[in-house]
Amino acid sequence: MQLSHAIGWLGLAFCFSLTPLQAQLPNPDLTPGAIRTTNADEICSASFRTKPFRKTTAAMKRQVCKAYGVKPCPKAVREEIDHLIPLELGGMDDVKNLWPELAKYSDGSPGFHVKDKLENELHRRVCAGLMSLEDAQGCISHNWIDCNHAVFAGETK
Repeated sequence: MQLSHAIGWLGLAFCFSLTPLQAQLPNPDLTPGAIRTTNADEICSASFRTKPFRKTTAAMKRQVCKAYGVKPCPKAVREEIDHLIPLELGGMDDVKNLWPELAKYSDGSPGFHVKDKLENELHRRVCAGLMSLEDAQGCISHNWIDCNHAVFAGETK
């Protein structure tokens, strides 16, 4: 492991040990991600919908919140239980793919609304043949904030 990655993971672990809601990335030990499919034809089909795969139960949400030390679970409007690898990119509805994510963080950094836009753009790129589904899954699951910067580099707000 490169030193910069080791320092990044240590910083993330420190962030979670102090304030679980003040980190924009999930704890990789609690949320490593889970993939249901790597078939781009399936997720790009005109008939594809996430509803058949969206089976997050209240018990699953409670399990995730308990693991992250979040109470109440989730805090409506300000927080959601999010999929690390989104269903529209072949992610699985599994506790290993879920974490509590804020809409916006106290330092103003991005939350689930920004990640939702990234998910849509990655899906568009996969279905346009501009990137592989596996690359999109890896980009968003490794570090969605870095992925967001790479995907939207050069765009003005």
